Amino acid sequence: MATSLFDGLKHLLPSLREESKSRTSISGLRSGAAALLTAQLVNESGRPALCLVASEKEATLLEQNLGAFTNHPIMLYPAYDIPPYTPLSPDPGTIATRLATLYRVMTGNTPFLMVATAESLLRRVLPRERLANLAELLIKGEETNQDELAVNLIAAGYESVALVQNIGEFSRRGDIFDVFSPGLDYPVRLDFFGDTVEAIRLFHPITQRSVETIDEVVLLPASDILFPAAEAAAWLNRRFEEQAEISAWDEDQLTRILNHLERRNRFPGIEFFLPLFYDTPTTPLDFLPPETLLVAHDPMAINRVLSETWEKITENHAAALAGATPALPPETLFVTEKELAAQLHSYPQINLHDFPLITGAEGDQQETISIESGGHGLLKQDLELNRKKAGGLAPLTRHIHTWL
Repeated sequence: MATSLFDGLKHLLPSLREESKSRTSISGLRSGAAALLTAQLVNESGRPALCLVASEKEATLLEQNLGAFTNHPIMLYPAYDIPPYTPLSPDPGTIATRLATLYRVMTGNTPFLMVATAESLLRRVLPRERLANLAELLIKGEETNQDELAVNLIAAGYESVALVQNIGEFSRRGDIFDVFSPGLDYPVRLDFFGDTVEAIRLFHPITQRSVETIDEVVLLPASDILFPAAEAAAWLNRRFEEQAEISAWDEDQLTRILNHLERRNRFPGIEFFLPLFYDTPTTPLDFLPPETLLVAHDPMAINRVLSETWEKITENHAAALAGATPALPPETLFVTEKELAAQLHSYPQINLHDFPLITGAEGDQQETISIESGGHGLLKQDLELNRKKAGGLAPLTRHIHTWL
């Protein structure tokens, strides 16, 4: 059926409020209109939303557009910036953003919008319980053992440095702790008196000047690769040795990895061994509340990216084995297309398409709504034609008045 954007919204809301597992396709929305509909679905239904797109560029644009239409938190969940099975580690900022987003969607008590690419959801992550247990809440006026805090930060993947400037670093100078945690825009300075937290201040990493005083802060792990306690080191080594035997890894390469593990050293590419560090690695979707609404922007492009990504994963895994480079089986490290599809189908789903679907194009039939939304091509022409004699604001004001 053809309708306006807001009539389409009114049509969708009753089923969403009933928390049904309905699936609806909407065609005809353009960039800003798609963001408006997505934001209004969250605003009106009170449900969190996973906004799925095909590329990082689209994710950034959607995040910006959503901010114009809602006051609810908008969180980006980026993909790693390195190809699969390469001896490289992703940018620490990307790791931090992913961990902070997972923690916020896991602990949030208000509706939110999580913007993710198809590729970002494929990589398995640390268990929910591990992330929750490692989150350190510090409150002004409460006691925290300084020595234990330093030990916990190192166990959570932080690096001890002289001057904190980057995420994942901490320094200790007497009774002052500087920590730059994922999820924070600035590093935090903890002033202790004995074991009592006297003050918590955000500060600029370059000027070292205070930006803001706060009453509490949550310190998140700086990495999703977390070494077990010293007494469990043999367990981790044994898991690598067992996998090496199953996959026929090169012995010299295995020895190199075990030497890194013995020194608790995060070597380049260690992220591709994440499943060996945990008994039950999980997926990003397992962090979402069950009432989450899935809004897929251009599902056909998303499916195409998933297929291309899995093709790349398979090719790179074969190349790693051919080059005697230790590598885990793809289905161990990544979420399979079938597994991801099953998880996504557990949520009520709104599929946004550029053009109306051909009947049966998505297998099981779903309700289809066609919405007309135009671009600003004529407005741009009008502004350009009138810029010299009337300026840009007068014709723009006239158009806004007409719309209102």
